[in-house]
Amino acid sequence: MLGVRRRETTTTEGAKCASARAAIASSHAPAGSETRSCEGALPKTVDAKALLWLKQKKVSGKVVAVLRMCTFTAPLQIGRLTLFPLAMLPEKNRGKRDGQAIKNGFLIIGEGPTGDPVAIELSNGQVAFLSHDSLWGRDPDCVGMEECIARSTLGIDDFFALASTDSSFPADFYAAGGS
Repeated sequence: MLGVRRRETTTTEGAKCASARAAIASSHAPAGSETRSCEGALPKTVDAKALLWLKQKKVSGKVVAVLRMCTFTAPLQIGRLTLFPLAMLPEKNRGKRDGQAIKNGFLIIGEGPTGDPVAIELSNGQVAFLSHDSLWGRDPDCVGMEECIARSTLGIDDFFALASTDSSFPADFYAAGGS
């Protein structure tokens, strides 16, 4: 399990995403540059095709609501991780390799620098790292999906807020405790 603890909070999901966005905006600007604002990066409308695809995949309304509140218009570097925009999620969860995640209850929402997917576990809304080597069949010792998962206890907002502010935050499956 990912070595970070969930912050207890009484704020609403929208307020949590707002604080996550603020932390992300202040931390993802290049070193030595001015802090970039999230304004302009937030979508004015939500991609209807992506929403339909999420509904077809039976992604819960709660997870969709969080994704809608936390999404940007383009992939966003957050610490050492990348968060995909809502419109890219169908593309990032298709195919022989990445389609295995959604078939097993994980929605890929980003990736680490080594290519390990960052995914939401659809049963509980918590974020996990998936081993791309095992997921994509490159690891001959992998027998099941469980071996491909390094789970956290964090929702998307807390996960990316910590990733944006903690330089020691895990950035791949192995750093998150996967074996």
